[in-house]
Amino acid sequence: MLDHFLRHVYPFLPIVDPITLEAGYNCGQLSTFLLYSMFVVAAPYLSRKFLSTIGFADTMTAQIEFCTRAKLLYDFGCEQNELVCLQASVLLGSFHHSLDSTKNSRFWFGNAVRLAKQMGLHRRYVPLANGC
Repeated sequence: MLDHFLRHVYPFLPIVDPITLEAGYNCGQLSTFLLYSMFVVAAPYLSRKFLSTIGFADTMTAQIEFCTRAKLLYDFGCEQNELVCLQASVLLGSFHHSLDSTKNSRFWFGNAVRLAKQMGLHRRYVPLANGC
């Protein structure tokens, strides 16, 4: 599923470092909250056969399950790393299904903006890859 995330979602939402992601996954240090958030947005790129193999009838069922798991981890304060919370919030904000009227895509995007401001990211100069 991480491979599908990196192949299909990362080019449009490059909010994680693929090298750090792979290293964290290989040594068992990858945030479960971030992992479930990535699975939510990667699910549409998985084949029906693969989804069936991992126990889901269809894409929406998988997305709802992963979103619910991520939301529970957030609600119970299981993730303390602000950057991970920011990354996961951006990912969950791109899932436009209202499972919960209080934690819909607007909540997650608002949370991402709040975290980014809280971290001072709006004050940092980040040079573009092409040097401009």
